Amino acid sequence: MGDWLKWALVTVVQFVIGKRFYVAAGRALRNGSTNMDVLVVVGTTACYVYSVYALLYGAISGFWSPTYFETSAMLITFVLLGEYLETLATGKTSDAIKKLVELTPGGGVIGQREIDALLIQPGDVLKVPGAKVPVDGVVTWGSNHVNKSMVTGESVLVLKEVNSVVIGGTINLHGSCHDPKSN
Repeated sequence: MGDWLKWALVTVVQFVIGKRFYVAAGRALRNGSTNMDVLVVVGTTACYVYSVYALLYGAISGFWSPTYFETSAMLITFVLLGEYLETLATGKTSDAIKKLVELTPGGGVIGQREIDALLIQPGDVLKVPGAKVPVDGVVTWGSNHVNKSMVTGESVLVLKEVNSVVIGGTINLHGSCHDPKSN
């Protein structure tokens, strides 16, 4: 394929299909940060500008340097393909998580809501997913690893399973548990 035709085709890919990268990169740079979009824009624009320069220089001087138009188009294509695949995977993961949540036993769960630790009453069952354990209690469901450094000063992970005592102020690191407040 001739370099002139490559230039025409890649111009469409670079500035029409790749416009979203330029817009996002401009926004990131205005905010004083860089991200993947800036990287894509810098890389593909460098390929494109060099190739245009090499093509025009060759047409004027007769000395033809290699052009890299296809590199610019392929970079944009691969990044967009990767984002598309990521979106598909994320959607499937969300569906799988929803199905897993539906499989959890309902038990006597009336409702779940986030409340202030001062409102916890004896007998309340608390779900503690990867957060600080708000009050002393006993694990009634699930298992987790708790960092007891707030209580003992020693950063040791301790496995807590059903009927294990948990202490308020410790940090639930891995897993989720239900913990009723002790009297």
